[in-house]
Amino acid sequence: MNFVKLLLVCGLLGVAFVAGWYVREVSRSVPVELAPDEARVVHNPVKALGKLVPRSGLLNIFGPPNQVIDSIPLSNDDPIDADKTELATFAMASQLRRQVEMANSQAADVRQELEQRALLAHGQVEAARIAVSLAELQWQQALVRDLLEIPEQQLVTAKAKLTRLEALAKDPKTEAFIAKTAVDEQKLAIKEAEIQLQYAIKRHDSAIQAAELELDAAKLALDGAIDVHTVLVARQAKPTSADLAVSAAKAAAQESRLLAPLDGVVVQVMAKAGEVSLHTPLMQIADLTRMDCIAEVPDRLIAQVAVGDMARLESPALPSDLTGEVVEISRVVGGTSLTDPNPLALVDRKTVEVRIQIIDADVAAAARLIHLQVNVTFSKK
Repeated sequence: MNFVKLLLVCGLLGVAFVAGWYVREVSRSVPVELAPDEARVVHNPVKALGKLVPRSGLLNIFGPPNQVIDSIPLSNDDPIDADKTELATFAMASQLRRQVEMANSQAADVRQELEQRALLAHGQVEAARIAVSLAELQWQQALVRDLLEIPEQQLVTAKAKLTRLEALAKDPKTEAFIAKTAVDEQKLAIKEAEIQLQYAIKRHDSAIQAAELELDAAKLALDGAIDVHTVLVARQAKPTSADLAVSAAKAAAQESRLLAPLDGVVVQVMAKAGEVSLHTPLMQIADLTRMDCIAEVPDRLIAQVAVGDMARLESPALPSDLTGEVVEISRVVGGTSLTDPNPLALVDRKTVEVRIQIIDADVAAAARLIHLQVNVTFSKK
């Protein structure tokens, strides 16, 4: 009987405790109504749970899948520079570097060959220009009629001699001295001179035609040499297939390098050399120069919190309280992610996330314990 009474007393005490706690919690959230022309005043400050986080978040770094980690040259708290600090190296990196070297060597050979061909083409252009100059000179020489002057003069002389002989043969005084055969021989000499002149003219015309053909051929050869040289020079200016192979190899090698995406520090290294990079992060990094607190304010109290309000953050793990300012209030009402240490707290309550920007003076203290759960008390400025 005494045991039953004791059990009943304990039950009544438990019910009384819960009822008192509930009344206390409700009374904290109920504002006092004043006159209509006065602002609404809250008896108790709004309190909530929060978590310390870097402003830009905690970034997980993953490596190329199924690649063996060669080395991780960083440790916890090491500083990193965006696009400069190499976070990890992989076994395939050496192979990719060799591919880049081979591609560079092949590209150098192709460029050297093109350069030699361009130099040879340039020499052929110069030789073709000289050939054109020589052909022009020969053509000009062929136009000269000096070689025709002798047979022309011989014909003129032969005709003049025939005229004199015919005049002497008709003159009674000299007729007896001029043989008929002399006149005939002179006429034959004229015919020979005419034949020689015609032959010289044909040779002169043929020489001109030959010189013109030589000149045309030399000009065609020059044009062809210039075209070849122009094409080779243009090919030198454009990337070759070997150059594209170099670019592809360099891109693959660059992609294999795991560079820091931001300026910050290594929060924790989670992998070791020799392991295979799978679907788990190698490390976590963050920019700890700006810290926030994400507070989960009960939805029934969110109307009492506004952007610009101040917040005090408390935790036994901190050397002193931190101070921050409300910079953002979420529109979304959701569940809780933080565990209330009070065993009698409601576990299914609805909350609204409130972002609190920690003042610069307290950033270093907040950055020592990322994701630390803190007690947040809001107040008006």
